[in-house]
Amino acid sequence: RNSRQRGDMRRYATQHMRSHARACTWHHTVRKLSSALEHTNGLVSYLRHPSRDQELYLIGTVHISKQSSRMVTDIVASVKPDVVMVELCAARRDKVMAMARGQGETVLDSLLRATGVTKQGAAQYVGAGLMHSLDMYFRGNEMLAGIEAAEKVNAQVLLGDQEASRTMSRLREAASQMSPFDMMRLVQGCVMPKFKDEKTKQLYERLWQVSSSGGEAPLPSRDQMAASMSYMKEIMPAPILAAMLTERDEHMARQLLASRAHRIVGIVGMAHMDGIERVYKAG
Repeated sequence: RNSRQRGDMRRYATQHMRSHARACTWHHTVRKLSSALEHTNGLVSYLRHPSRDQELYLIGTVHISKQSSRMVTDIVASVKPDVVMVELCAARRDKVMAMARGQGETVLDSLLRATGVTKQGAAQYVGAGLMHSLDMYFRGNEMLAGIEAAEKVNAQVLLGDQEASRTMSRLREAASQMSPFDMMRLVQGCVMPKFKDEKTKQLYERLWQVSSSGGEAPLPSRDQMAASMSYMKEIMPAPILAAMLTERDEHMARQLLASRAHRIVGIVGMAHMDGIERVYKAG
């Protein structure tokens, strides 16, 4: 009997120590995160899954922003997650890593080569900042930053996005269903947007500042992104929106839910945050 009691006490003490260690780790993480979160404009959300022992730090990025890459590096270093999920599929991951090694070329490089225009020549026409931002976009800089940061903290890299070939197939299928009116409304809404609220206008102005500055301008806010998504739903046919966002949101959320990791950092474009959070919370 005494032996059984001692065993029970040891098990209780072990559980208590683990719980205390986890609490101490959490408080230490919170302190380290405070400085990293200071200028994120709501683009990092913290979720605890209601039915599993799992924490998710979801980072919403702007693909053309150097600030996003720095934010990713800082958050991963502070959180020290078990898993880092990136908005990449295997084919896209391989391409991003190859370009980081100086191999292969971006879609932008291919277009310029096909038209016989150099990057320097294009930069003189559209601006060096915009060209640099476009180059960052096609190179997946913040996803590369996430992969490199994961390696430094010995975290597993989880490829969250669905295959790019499926996304392109779904977009072609959706585009084939568009009427001339739908196409005209989409083009007009993108080229000559008519903003119904100040936050959407502010987002587009901020994105232009980010792109024209070569990715150095401050990030837009989550509120501005939410207003912009409402505008995009007005001008974009539902099948296109589903192929670009909704289906991929669900896929990435399912990848997170399938992971048994205790602590995860997810790195996705800011437009995906709401959808991923909604599916993750319900899963």
